[in-house]
Amino acid sequence: MYLKTQVEVKDIKLSGTLDQTMDKLSVKFSFGSVFFELFDLENNDVHDSRGSFRLTYITELNVPEALISLMEAYCDGKQLKPNYKARAISIADLSINDGPEQPLSMYPKKLEIFLLDQIDKNSSRLKSFVSTLRWRFNIDTNINPCSRINSYCSKNKNTAWRLIKNLEVRKCYLKDIAIPINLAFSEDTLELSVAEDGEPTGHELLREAKEISSVSVRASLIMGIASVEVRLKDLISSRSPSSEWLIKSIPSPPIPKIISNYLPELFDEYKDEILAFKKTNHCILICKQIEKRNITSHTGELPQSIVIHELLYSVEQFLWFCDFLSGFEWAREYFDEEVSNCFSK
Repeated sequence: MYLKTQVEVKDIKLSGTLDQTMDKLSVKFSFGSVFFELFDLENNDVHDSRGSFRLTYITELNVPEALISLMEAYCDGKQLKPNYKARAISIADLSINDGPEQPLSMYPKKLEIFLLDQIDKNSSRLKSFVSTLRWRFNIDTNINPCSRINSYCSKNKNTAWRLIKNLEVRKCYLKDIAIPINLAFSEDTLELSVAEDGEPTGHELLREAKEISSVSVRASLIMGIASVEVRLKDLISSRSPSSEWLIKSIPSPPIPKIISNYLPELFDEYKDEILAFKKTNHCILICKQIEKRNITSHTGELPQSIVIHELLYSVEQFLWFCDFLSGFEWAREYFDEEVSNCFSK
């Protein structure tokens, strides 16, 4: 028996050159092959076009012997018997009928647990890749970038697929930065997806801070500074694994002191650039707002004179700077002029 999971990202801006085989291809990951399809293209020339893409991942299920007959019945399309109102207990409670489709939660609990576990594993792998794309290409999406995630099961790949669960249906918001589709599935991007398991947590927290900035400046301030702290901890841990326990056990690391005294020693090859970054308006603003975050966290009061969007922009520049120090040289693509000047010598 097989499980098919599909992730769709809809109405996005694309760039690059689309070759003859790109509209439907197989991409090899460490966990198996994923099929990529472009659809709903505005025109045949993908450059500066809009369209959608779908990722499909099919796996053969290792069904426990005790669940085989129940799984086969489910794949065959059997549903709860007519007028049956409670959760099914066994296969005896199922039959082929024309009744309305029932959610998985109405089927035997052991079947639900098994399928949800398999679905979570498959969908997490695909969502991780989508998360990597928005990080690598600096795509401004909402917190959940996948427009649709569906899972299906089948007794074999040649029979009809039964929809198990429509996991998510969300709009996908993107600014004008486009996915260079011919680079999205390059070897470097695929390796990045596998190695990093998606977007770094600091970037995810920043995305959440942006999402709530128009609703709660206070929450956005707290989340924005948290993204700086988390990214800095990850940076130090990856460079000096022996320091991981210590740095991650500090609830609120002394960021100004770490940038001034510790990072230049830890990244001696970029000592001058780090000291230059410390003097940028971005770093100065972040350090000032840390104190305001502390006041807000302890009193609940929001200090005056906070321009949240200016802060979040500086946080974003800090995150790209940390990404560069982590070895991702492509992060320099997203430096603004002030940060780029730190490397001018």
